[in-house]
Amino acid sequence: MLTEAIMHDCVVKLLKNHDEESLECLCRLLTTIGKDLDFEKAKPRMDQYFNQMEKIVKERKTSSRIRFMLQDVIDLRQ
Repeated sequence: MLTEAIMHDCVVKLLKNHDEESLECLCRLLTTIGKDLDFEKAKPRMDQYFNQMEKIVKERKTSSRIRFMLQDVIDLRQ
């Protein structure tokens, strides 16, 4: 079983790389476990992740497919 800390480390590593494969994995990971990570104690950390994702979407340096995947994950949180 993977701990919360390990999952946060995975998210951070995936967000550091702005390559499409990492961002796609990030989207799949957050879609699967994001709800479990997003609780009161971890809210500031999750806010940081989602702010970075919004920044990536706005920069438009990735393909539209990845931008839409990121936006879908952002929308799921709201």
